[in-house]
Amino acid sequence: MQKENISILTTADGFYSSLFDDLRKVEESALIQMYCIEEGDIGEEFKQLLIKLARKKVVVQLMYDSFGSFFTSAGYFDEMESAGVSIIEYHPVNPRKTRAPFSVHRLFRRNHRKLIIFDKSTYYIGGMNIGERFLDWEDIMIRGRGAPVDDLIASFQKVWERKSVKPKIRFKEMAKGAIHVCDSSPKYQNYPIKRLYISAIKKSRKRVWIAQAYFIPRRKLIKAMIHAAKRGVDVRVIIPDSSDVKLVDLASWPALK
Repeated sequence: MQKENISILTTADGFYSSLFDDLRKVEESALIQMYCIEEGDIGEEFKQLLIKLARKKVVVQLMYDSFGSFFTSAGYFDEMESAGVSIIEYHPVNPRKTRAPFSVHRLFRRNHRKLIIFDKSTYYIGGMNIGERFLDWEDIMIRGRGAPVDDLIASFQKVWERKSVKPKIRFKEMAKGAIHVCDSSPKYQNYPIKRLYISAIKKSRKRVWIAQAYFIPRRKLIKAMIHAAKRGVDVRVIIPDSSDVKLVDLASWPALK
C-alpha cells in the first residue's frame, strides 16, 4: 500500500506555481479534468506546457466542460490537439457537436470536477479552475501522492471512456484509512456522495467542518448535522457571503436557519 502524502493549497497563486512546476517534470502521462479553462497569461502557460509534453510523446488527456469553458475559443484547444494532446469537450453546448437530442436536463448536466494526475503518482483535486479570474477566489486544492491515486485514475478513465459503472461504497470500512475516493455523477441515482456525507456525519465523534461554495443540503443531511451537534460534535459550516451564483445564495438561507 502506498503511503498517503498530501499538502493543502489555499491560494490560486500557490496552486498554479505548484501545478506548472509539476507539469515541467512529467515523464509518462498527464490526465486532466477541468470545469473551466480560460485564455490569458495563466491559460497560455498551461497550454504551452501541455503542448511541450505532447511533443515529447507524453500521453496527455484533457477533458474540459463545454459550459464552464464556454467563452474559451476553439482555437485555444485546437492548438493543443494539433500538437498531440487528446481532448474531449464534455457535453458540448453547441448542438452541431453532438448526436444527442437537445434537452435542458442534459444542457445543465455538467462536469465540475477539477482532477489532475501525473505519471500515475501525483494528483491534484479540489475546487480551483485555470484562469486569472480565479486568483482572488477563496478556494482549496489538494496536491497528493500515494494511496488514492489508483481510484482517481479509474474515476478519470470511467468518464473519459464514457462508461457508467455504479459505484460501490463500503461504509463499514470508512474508518480504516485517511483518504477515500467517492465517485459520483448525475447518472448515479443512489447519490453516493450524499450517502457518504450522511454516514460520515453520523459516525463523527469530535468535529464536522464543512467549507462549501454552494450549500443547499437535503433534509437528511441537515438532520444528521443537527443530531451531531446535539451529541457534542463541533459542527461548523463556512459558505461565501456572496458567491458567483446568486440564486444558490438565496436557496441556501432556509437550510442555514
